[in-house]
Amino acid sequence: MHVEYFSDFLDDPLSPVTDIDFQLLSRFVEVYSVEYRVHARFTGLRFLMHHYPVISALVGCTLNLMFLSAVVLLSYFRSDTTIVFLNNATNQFPHFLTDSSPRSPRKK
Repeated sequence: MHVEYFSDFLDDPLSPVTDIDFQLLSRFVEVYSVEYRVHARFTGLRFLMHHYPVISALVGCTLNLMFLSAVVLLSYFRSDTTIVFLNNATNQFPHFLTDSSPRSPRKK
């Protein structure tokens, strides 16, 4: 016997359904076994995630890792820090990093 209870059921995310009750309101019916099945009709991304969970997990983890790697790489390349190497022969800064122009004294 097939009984459809709800064809277009939408669950409220603030108070989700946690249990369901069945009652037979006849004294003359004897039940020996019952099998309860829920058939959800998903569409779009929910359909793919429900029917292909392993592929969905792999794609989701890969995209998440790629996004985080892009953020880290862009942050690294956009940083304003510069690495200054000393000249090995003289142990001084390269000439383009030093200010050779005379400075005026500070006024008080």
